[in-house]
Amino acid sequence: MCAFLCKCLSLSLSLSLSLSFSSLSLSLPPSLSPRLLSEVSGLQDTVLSLRQRLSEAQATLQQLAGCKSVLEQELYTKAHSLFIDQERCLGLRKTYPSTPRLVGYT
Repeated sequence: MCAFLCKCLSLSLSLSLSLSFSSLSLSLPPSLSPRLLSEVSGLQDTVLSLRQRLSEAQATLQQLAGCKSVLEQELYTKAHSLFIDQERCLGLRKTYPSTPRLVGYT
């Protein structure tokens, strides 16, 4: 019962506050109204601009994440190739005769 009363009280309080704010906005002097409207319009333009910049930044972030993934894969492949070259091929190259020796210059 207490929770219901608290809920009703908060609802009536928020309703009375919203009504008082709406009556307050209606009772503004006419000289303030154009300035407030232009300020609200400016704020709306700023919010729209910021949302567009956020969207562009998120798209750029996605593109950079894709590039990072590609570069990491290439780096892994090159590191693995170097490992294979050093561990498996270097021994064969050391025992194999050099090109000048095979041609007969030495």
